[in-house]
Amino acid sequence: MAFRKWAAERMSVPVRIQNPDRKIWFKELPDRLSQAAEEFDVTSDSSWSDLGALSTHTEFEGLEVFAEAGAITGDELTAPGVVHVKLNYGSGSDDGFSMSDSFPVIVHFTADPQKKTVEITTLEIDTSSFFGPDDGPDDDPDADDTESE
Repeated sequence: MAFRKWAAERMSVPVRIQNPDRKIWFKELPDRLSQAAEEFDVTSDSSWSDLGALSTHTEFEGLEVFAEAGAITGDELTAPGVVHVKLNYGSGSDDGFSMSDSFPVIVHFTADPQKKTVEITTLEIDTSSFFGPDDGPDDDPDADDTESE
């Protein structure tokens, strides 16, 4: 939940990267960011451990970056996105179970307007939806809600 709050605060009033008055802007930036997403090895990023912990064998299926919704905050460039994975449970010797899932991500990247290059530096993946809503400490399912008389 902290990630969603952080993302909402950071992305609530973005400076759109398509704004040509920004020094970082170049016409091909959204396409180059999308291309960088296709080439980025998510499994080698430190954020992969959060996804890898969700199943016996987590497989990367894809990374979507919403480049047109990117934001510039000072020198930091970010864009929202979605990472798609297949979660596999069980070992190779039993039937097991697989399911696809997707998680929101904030993509951090750099851009060089002179060279017209974009590189993804890191991801922040929010896997909290996998664990369900955070009911807080007062919502203990084992607690007795009846009043004493």
